[in-house]
Amino acid sequence: MSTVLFGGFADTYNLKQMNADEEAAQHGISAQNVFVRSNVLAYYLNALLDRENIKISHDRIELLERQLDREIKREFVEVDNLELVYNFRSQLANEKLKGVNLENKYKTDLLILLQVMCLDPDKAYDVEDYNISPEEILSEVEPFDTVLAASLDFSLDLKRAEASNQSAAYQFKSAKSGRSPTINFFRRVGSNYSSNGALNPKSGEFDPDADFNTQFGFNEFEYFNFSFNVPIFNRWKTNNAIQVAKINVLNSELDTKQAYQAIVNSVQRVYLDLISAQKTYKAAQENLMALNQSYEFSSKRYETGNTDFFTYLESLNDKNRAESELANAKYSIVFRKKILDIYKGL
Repeated sequence: MSTVLFGGFADTYNLKQMNADEEAAQHGISAQNVFVRSNVLAYYLNALLDRENIKISHDRIELLERQLDREIKREFVEVDNLELVYNFRSQLANEKLKGVNLENKYKTDLLILLQVMCLDPDKAYDVEDYNISPEEILSEVEPFDTVLAASLDFSLDLKRAEASNQSAAYQFKSAKSGRSPTINFFRRVGSNYSSNGALNPKSGEFDPDADFNTQFGFNEFEYFNFSFNVPIFNRWKTNNAIQVAKINVLNSELDTKQAYQAIVNSVQRVYLDLISAQKTYKAAQENLMALNQSYEFSSKRYETGNTDFFTYLESLNDKNRAESELANAKYSIVFRKKILDIYKGL
């Protein structure tokens, strides 16, 4: 049996290093979970936005179908000409093609969402609506410093980098302990056997007929010793290990700074995008309100024959574009609010 009574605390530092490595690995796993949550959120909101655009397209198709039916009837009684009928048919066909493309995009985004969530795409799934009021969308955001402080406190990537930095520090201390002297203890208990017999330690006489078990008792021995070793020269192996460990410490410190800056940059970008999206949403609301009024006016003028088809269509296109922009701004705000919540660990 042998044991190291003192080894320069190398084993202690190695144990602490392994604990720090385990902590870093756990934070890395948790960070991946957060990454998956962010992806699921992004694909979920993409699917919702697709549905909003599909609804806008369906409403537009229904409107064009009604207008086309109206123009066919007017042409039949020779109130209007075939040109308007053809124009509406062309626009309707174009919108139906756009609707098919939007449906395909929704199916693709839904498939990606199901794949990310590890769900069977062969089963029928529907995406639940996300209900949020305009007041919630435009609710005041927490001050940036508060959001950043909470994000830094929760950041799993930063915690992982800090744990890795601790591990590198313990590795450096363990390498330096190679310069320390060591104290070892050694103890041995044993016996032996000879076919020629053995000396009886009690009687002092030699017994040539002693069997194995008897000899095992006659020849039993025990001894122990202490050793004190001072490292003098080992071909610079210790120095090389120390230098490598020191470089690892510097690299881990750099990784920690990069992780810190990465979360700061991400929070700054998402926070600014959120504020911008809220401003865009307000402007899109006002724009849609104005374009709705413009469309209603243009529609009445078209029905009474006081404006041409292309002016009417331009007004409709502007209205639909504003509806799409409002939906985009809405889900842009929702996404960034949720991302900031994820950053804060909520």
